[in-house]
Amino acid sequence: MQPNIAYTFCVLRYVHDPVVGEMLNVGVLLYAPTAAYLGFRFEQETRRLSATFADFDVENFRHYIARMETALQHIADAMQPFAPLSEPPQSIEAITHLVFPDTGGSFQPGVVLAGIADNLPVELELLFDRMVASQYKRETKILRNDEEVWTV
Repeated sequence: MQPNIAYTFCVLRYVHDPVVGEMLNVGVLLYAPTAAYLGFRFEQETRRLSATFADFDVENFRHYIARMETALQHIADAMQPFAPLSEPPQSIEAITHLVFPDTGGSFQPGVVLAGIADNLPVELELLFDRMVASQYKRETKILRNDEEVWTV
């Protein structure tokens, strides 16, 4: 990959009841048109969503996430040099409009932000960890020493 690639990104949010407006971050979308790169990552864990929103439908959420991943992957594939797409999307807003045409729905893109990175897949993971995964309570792992492992 080329060094210092400019990109834009947005956090994807789940709004359980658009009238109420409460939301949780569930994914990140990163777009670098000069590198023909569209990266995305969604949280697969639903404990936080289930604990936050009454009557949260896990199966419907997972189904919709899978549909969004498929739609975004089609766009990413069409951007590649060997693909038949004549012109890549002009902006990340154009991409989110294709995938989220209903701006008042339960899945909403956040504010568009920008950055520069040398490695876009790594940058996507860093953004995902900061914007989404960092908000999940981590369970403390109980480690055993060698003596405890070998004790019957």
